[in-house]
Amino acid sequence: YLPEERGLYSKMKVLEQLVFFGKLKGRSGPEARKVANEWLEKMNLMDWRFKKAEELSKGMQQKVQFIITVMHQPELIILDEPFTGFDPINVELIKNEIRSLREKGATVIFSTHRMESVEEICDHLGMINKAKKVLEGSIDEIRTKNKTGLIEVRFETDNISGLNNFTSINEYAPGKYVASIDARMDKRAIIRDLNEKVELLSFEERLPSIHEIFINKVKEEDHA
Repeated sequence: YLPEERGLYSKMKVLEQLVFFGKLKGRSGPEARKVANEWLEKMNLMDWRFKKAEELSKGMQQKVQFIITVMHQPELIILDEPFTGFDPINVELIKNEIRSLREKGATVIFSTHRMESVEEICDHLGMINKAKKVLEGSIDEIRTKNKTGLIEVRFETDNISGLNNFTSINEYAPGKYVASIDARMDKRAIIRDLNEKVELLSFEERLPSIHEIFINKVKEEDHA
């Protein structure tokens, strides 16, 4: 279990701490030291292994705590907001390790408010609002069930006058636009019309992100 709040011994050196927790989980001293050093190398913490925990940044402390959580190869791992204190590079590092643990057969229960991480990492989602489960299923199932009925169109043009059928249209870069159309409309006719007027970049059904679904579900429950 990786708690959101750090539970390290502040005066204890990093390597000493990892070996201690490894032995608590049944490894011999030499084995725990070997595995600890392997993980320290993987987490870019070798230069800090003889430092006290209190000398480390919050992000470094979180990486040490992550190592403690997984170094004995548990079958069930519970992570509570594991990316707290991390910069984008270390977020990606931990994400990759979580994926690797999953691929090796571990069951990972991941608790977070960062919906983009859920979408990237998780296979199955349970959404809770005010202690009540409001949504459950695979990521693909949930996005499909909550689709908006819109097609997202991306195109490039110097002139948007004369473009019809869009429910919305926004410029996201100079001369490049993203627009939405009702999915019930004649898609072939719209594509033909667009190809005559603009450089079409993409044309696909728009599925809402998990973040959007989360916001909408919370609003629905709050107004129920």
